[in-house]
Amino acid sequence: MFSCEYLRATWKREVIATSHIAWESRNCPRIKLLLFVYMEKGWVANAIACPPSP
Repeated sequence: MFSCEYLRATWKREVIATSHIAWESRNCPRIKLLLFVYMEKGWVANAIACPPSP
């Protein structure tokens, strides 16, 4: 199981990278698939559920 810190850092990095690519290629099915996979893994829920860092 990943730590909250790892999930938060990884998710933030992936969101920034993926959002940039998605903005450049909004209709790319691969980007939508990647986002779906990330959400399926629960990274979003885990990152939100983790208490904020001090």
